[in-house]
Amino acid sequence: MPQLLTAYKDTYNKNSEMNETDLDEIIEKVDLMVLDDYGTSVNTFGNQKLFSVMNMRKGKHNIITTNNTAKELTKNKDLAKQFSRMMMNATPIKVDGDDYRLKGLV
Repeated sequence: MPQLLTAYKDTYNKNSEMNETDLDEIIEKVDLMVLDDYGTSVNTFGNQKLFSVMNMRKGKHNIITTNNTAKELTKNKDLAKQFSRMMMNATPIKVDGDDYRLKGLV
């Protein structure tokens, strides 16, 4: 997620080789999009971009990972709209387990 939002921000740089429309076209046409760590706190710009991405990717192949619960992903209007689009024709797979990065620390 952070890299995606950074890529959008970079399109506003006057020296960028890609503009926002170019990036939108890639996101819309790619066969499979993986969004890792969905639900990370983002600012207003990030929320607007994620809403747009979810609209572009409706009905397409996506893998979205998150550490958040459905309740957390619907706690406000912006997140709820994105989550609704994300879950359209989706198959949730719940994976529970310990954080391997914290093994031996907790």
